[in-house]
Amino acid sequence: MRAGGTSVAARAVACALALLAAAVLGAGCRSCGGNSGKVPPECGPDAGECPPGYFCQSGVCLCDAQPEVCDGVDNDCDEEVDEADRVDAGPCTGVQGACAAGTMECAGGVLACNVQPVAETCDGVDGDCDGTVDNGFEGVCACAPGGAGPGPETCNGVDDDCNGMVDDGLAPACACAPGGPGPGPETCNGVDDDCNGAVDDVPSIGPETCNDADDDCNGMVDDGVPNCGCAPGPPPGPVAETCNGVDDDCNGVIDDGVMVCSGGASLCACAPGGPGPSAETCNGADDDCDGAVDDGVAGCACTGCGAAAAETCNDVDDDCNGTVDDGLGPTCACAPGGPGPSVETCNGVDDDCDGVVDDGLAPACACAPGGPGPGPETCNNVDDDCNGAVDDGVPACACAPGPPPGPTAEVCNAVDDDCDGAIDEVNSLTGAPCGAFGDPCDVNSDCSSQLCVGDVFEEYCSAPCAMIGDPGDCPAGYRCWDNPSVGGTDYCRRDYGPCASDASCAPGEVCAITCDDLGTGIVTECRPAFPASAPPAACTTDAGCTTYDCFRTDVCTEVCAADADCAPGYRCVMLNESRCGTSAYVPRCLDACDCDTECPAGQYCQPYVNVAQTLTVGACDNPYPGGGPNASCNLTITPPLTCAHAICDQSGTGNCTQLCSATCGCPAPLGPGCFNTSITFGGGLGSHPGMVCETP
Repeated sequence: MRAGGTSVAARAVACALALLAAAVLGAGCRSCGGNSGKVPPECGPDAGECPPGYFCQSGVCLCDAQPEVCDGVDNDCDEEVDEADRVDAGPCTGVQGACAAGTMECAGGVLACNVQPVAETCDGVDGDCDGTVDNGFEGVCACAPGGAGPGPETCNGVDDDCNGMVDDGLAPACACAPGGPGPGPETCNGVDDDCNGAVDDVPSIGPETCNDADDDCNGMVDDGVPNCGCAPGPPPGPVAETCNGVDDDCNGVIDDGVMVCSGGASLCACAPGGPGPSAETCNGADDDCDGAVDDGVAGCACTGCGAAAAETCNDVDDDCNGTVDDGLGPTCACAPGGPGPSVETCNGVDDDCDGVVDDGLAPACACAPGGPGPGPETCNNVDDDCNGAVDDGVPACACAPGPPPGPTAEVCNAVDDDCDGAIDEVNSLTGAPCGAFGDPCDVNSDCSSQLCVGDVFEEYCSAPCAMIGDPGDCPAGYRCWDNPSVGGTDYCRRDYGPCASDASCAPGEVCAITCDDLGTGIVTECRPAFPASAPPAACTTDAGCTTYDCFRTDVCTEVCAADADCAPGYRCVMLNESRCGTSAYVPRCLDACDCDTECPAGQYCQPYVNVAQTLTVGACDNPYPGGGPNASCNLTITPPLTCAHAICDQSGTGNCTQLCSATCGCPAPLGPGCFNTSITFGGGLGSHPGMVCETP
């Protein structure tokens, strides 16, 4: 008993108050950043404000543990800044090209994509991440450094064979050559426009007439037509039609409206010297001289006398061959006598008479008004099935018949990019095989599914899923995980068994502390051991331990359910863990002690609650800020006087004391008595009996 009559019970109350005020026992936080975990600075009116990451409590700066974020600060108070397993944010988002294969990493307090744009080269990759592959090398990529090199020349406006000439050797019929635009309407231009092997085989070719056109396709207009008033040049130009074997009115028809059949011959009935008007008959002439040919004659066919007329677009068999408007093709509306231009529709016809078929409706003509409608999707750079996506669902489209792209470097994407008949046989980005479902990976581009998931213990190739549950629509051993992130992909997540210690797990696995499926709770699961040293090996970071858990005394620790789960000389105690946006007590193994002499140099025997939560026991830990044995302590003033062993007797206004045992005595000037008393812990752990030294 101390002088002045203070009882053991009074000292017990003091210890409890001291521990509650300090709120430091079992914190589990490594060093609380910036002060090496030794003595946090004081604060208050005289001492000033706390540094970033601390808050002022009773005149002492205490670490304010928060979830770790990428800001260059040790937010979660574990002596590590911006550790990758807590702040790295998975695949890069909002980027294109090569950058989309990167991951978000924290560097210098800034979260950024680890793949940045580089200068574009001719390599089949979107290196500058602008969404376009090999831009800046259009038309010359094959011949540029890094390109595929010379190939056969095709009709595509590009120097394919790298000889400095574009489409050389393909004139004059480039449209019909490989890569050309293909057949079009035949015109009189010295070229086989419709790709049928014949040049200028237009249906209307015939004798030259005075119509401002090259009727005989010899390159000259109205040549050889005497006194042609319609030919380019000075007047007279069009005049009234007369019976003279000339197209006077320049409408393309000779002596129209003035010829009749009389006496077995075609005569100019309406012209001076002609027989004059007569009843209209079906003979291709204006018998009644009213300016209209064969008008009012019901069921007129090709009867009567005289030669058949040239076919015109008038829904009449003008040339009497039994076919109406034959030889005028799909452009009849635009031919002489046709109805004229109309709104362009998807029908293979030049409806608006601008010389272009189905213009303004590409590339999805089938889906446009008047088009044939949806059909099977093929590899042709067209939305054949009218679902808004081009070439979707066509395996190995690059290798199918149709336009480019053609073969490219093989990457992991479940497609035969290089068109060699094998899918994802190698990742050209790394030279390694592509990962199938469940295979190890580092980044998304390692996987055929383009989805690499996991954590520091294990990363593996997964796949999207739609039926949330275990297993949902995933293979056995996986569950369809409901991704809590807004817009996040639901994917197959590997099932890990719950555990209380390594003994609950298979060989090669450890009982690891991790987050639950929602990322808001702390759980323990069996995971593949991290490639490092097993507890209780020395460490400086979490990455130095198979459990990925380095305690603040620089020793690897592990999850436990009893002292027997720990290495010899270690015991299982309640230790606070802060992660996943929360904190919880997780039992782990620490170096056992009854007094300071049983701990490594520089460490004290600090009070903890045993795993059964029935006793106060000792474990080697760093000193807390405050005075040594028997130093004055007062937790009621500002700033408070605290203790290195976190125990202040006399209701928090006496002297500092510490743990002891019957076989491990007290250091001077404490003792010599070692008393059993009740010590109260914060965080809901309650009060538990333990041995402390008597103060003088």
